[in-house]
Amino acid sequence: MRILLPAPGALALGMSFLLLTGCKPVVLAPAGDIAERQKDLLLAATGLMLIVIIPVMCLTLWFAWKYRAANKQSTLDDLVMLLHVLHCAFYNIGTLHYSNTT
Repeated sequence: MRILLPAPGALALGMSFLLLTGCKPVVLAPAGDIAERQKDLLLAATGLMLIVIIPVMCLTLWFAWKYRAANKQSTLDDLVMLLHVLHCAFYNIGTLHYSNTT
């Protein structure tokens, strides 16, 4: 009979969930008006960062796959066009955020 043991990564992930169950979200439970505004600012900043970070992470993996050395069909014209579109999108997001904060 063979006994299956979990992989070390799965074991570490399970242990981290157990350790995090003791955490209390004190930062997101404000007691006053100023703390409420700080919570809103924290959530807005996190959301704006995720708007940028998630596409960058996904596109990094996609670029690495599409423009690898083994792929002979890829051209750099596609990459330049996509980078131009992303630059315009992030510029517009930054402009909108700046105009809404001043």
